[in-house]
Amino acid sequence: MEQALNNIIYNYILDLHKKKVSPYERAKVIKLYLDENNFTLSDLRCRIRVKQCILEDWMLWDIPYAEYLEYKKKELSDDYIFQFLKKRSNPNYVKDQAIDIYLRKIIKLFTIYKLGPPHSSKTVELIDEAISSFICIKKIIKKSDKNE
Repeated sequence: MEQALNNIIYNYILDLHKKKVSPYERAKVIKLYLDENNFTLSDLRCRIRVKQCILEDWMLWDIPYAEYLEYKKKELSDDYIFQFLKKRSNPNYVKDQAIDIYLRKIIKLFTIYKLGPPHSSKTVELIDEAISSFICIKKIIKKSDKNE
C-alpha cells in the first residue's frame, strides 16, 4: 500500500510541470515525497529530470498554511506571492530592507538641504563622497542582479 501511494505521489510530481496546479499544493506534495523517501531536491531532480532551479522555485511555496491563507485573503496573485517569496529567500533581503529605510531618510534630508541656504565646502565634499559610495553600491547591486 505504501509503495502504491509513493507511486501515485511520484506520478503526480512528474505531471506537476504540465498542469496548472496550485503552487502551494505542488510544494506540499513534493515536500511529502522528499520526506517519505529521504530524498534531497537533487535526488528528485535526477529522477524527474527537472532543472534544479525550477524545483527550488517550486519549493519556495513550502510555507505554513496560515501564511498562504494571509496572502490569499489579501487577494494577491500567485505571481506576486512568488516574487515576494523569491525576494525573501535572498540572504540580502533583510539587509536590503534596512538599507531602504536609511536611503529614504537620506533622500528626505537632501530634499530639506536643497531648499536651504548655500552649504560649506566640507558639506559639499561629504555629499560628493556619499554620492560616489552610492554609485559604487548601485553598480555592485546591478552586477549581482545580472548574475542571478
